[in-house]
Amino acid sequence: MNLDAKLYGAKIIPYANVKRFFKETLPQIEFSKNDEKDVVLDIGCGPGGCTYHLVLPLFPQLEKLYAIDVLHNMIYNAERNNSHPLIEYSVADIENWPTVKKWEGQISKLVSIYCLHWLEDTKKGFQNIHRLLKPGGKAAICFVMQSIFYDAMKEMENSKWRSYYE
Repeated sequence: MNLDAKLYGAKIIPYANVKRFFKETLPQIEFSKNDEKDVVLDIGCGPGGCTYHLVLPLFPQLEKLYAIDVLHNMIYNAERNNSHPLIEYSVADIENWPTVKKWEGQISKLVSIYCLHWLEDTKKGFQNIHRLLKPGGKAAICFVMQSIFYDAMKEMENSKWRSYYE
């Protein structure tokens, strides 16, 4: 899939829903409670708008915020438009262990917003998430259960329609 990073960030992510998810869910799992500086991973950061504007402010005691996406153009746009000294953007795939193993056992908090429903191998993705979290680490994952948009995107991956959007 090759999404336009400029259009994706501005039009696709419903920021109000993400804010509500953070407001309602994070206190329940004591996500902000910490005794040390957090090392955070944002899986599926896209062009970085959500990482910069919504995830970064959640962590007043932040050591580092790693933000990953499988698409090079997303990371390129994130670095250009949503950079911050505490954010490190990388091309990586949570389903591909060699691309994320450098953070094994180091992540105290993990977030993923509207990303994990795209995984081909959900079990492997969640196994890798578990391996990345340090003991006592926490994950806040917001994903789509069912949507017309998601169904349409999956259908467009079909070779019958591929030539129309490449």
